[in-house]
Amino acid sequence: MINTSIISGLMSILKKENFKKVWKTNINGVIWNALAVGTMGIIIALAYVSYGYGAVLLFFGPLLLARYSFKLYMEMRGLYLSTIKTLSKTIEAKDPYTSGHANRVMEYSVLLAEALELSYEKIQDIRMAAILHDLGKIAINDDILNKGGKLTAEEYEQIMKHPIIGAEIIDNISFLRDVKEIIKYHHERYDGKGYPEGLEGDEIPLEACILAIADSYDAMTSDRPYRKALDKEVALQEIKNNAGTQFHPYLAEIFVKKMTEQGG
Repeated sequence: MINTSIISGLMSILKKENFKKVWKTNINGVIWNALAVGTMGIIIALAYVSYGYGAVLLFFGPLLLARYSFKLYMEMRGLYLSTIKTLSKTIEAKDPYTSGHANRVMEYSVLLAEALELSYEKIQDIRMAAILHDLGKIAINDDILNKGGKLTAEEYEQIMKHPIIGAEIIDNISFLRDVKEIIKYHHERYDGKGYPEGLEGDEIPLEACILAIADSYDAMTSDRPYRKALDKEVALQEIKNNAGTQFHPYLAEIFVKKMTEQGG
């Protein structure tokens, strides 16, 4: 309990997350781990009492194999994440106007998710989706991404493919399966006029609605090849004006409130 509380406190400070949620997630893991290890200890003790040291040694082979397999899994998971983050950075390198965009979208998304008191696991999914949400733009021509004027119908059609491409890139990564849907649908609109599938209302995953608001807000408050950044107050008013059409009305209300409290 003491160890978990200290570690949770450190994690909440470093990641700027709610201590209670971090502690709850960690303590749940500790409880199940303690039960598993404790049960294994009892079994090994009974094996020793009944059969001696030889029986105890038989347990160590499977345990060491399981530990090694878990180590390989964590290394592979780290490799996947490193590769995908590198791809995300590549997108920002292709389009200098979006430098830092993914990190800012992540901050806004997490702010809204925490205001809604979503679970720690869902917040982590939203955090990862925000980092990777424009991953599919790696397949879009640079001339289209950096075009200073209005896009043609054909060019806009290419842009509309990036959520699907991004979802396909991470499709075979098991621990990102919950992130895939958020990325795929973050350009859907509440009124059903978005893309790629024209979902509307509650058909759109809540996490995707959160990401859509954060993404749009940062897009409006950042310089683009075709316009200068809008003032934060103007951008928040745009989100308020489009609540119920482009954006989830309740989420838009909460986002505007939280951003206003923080000064935009």
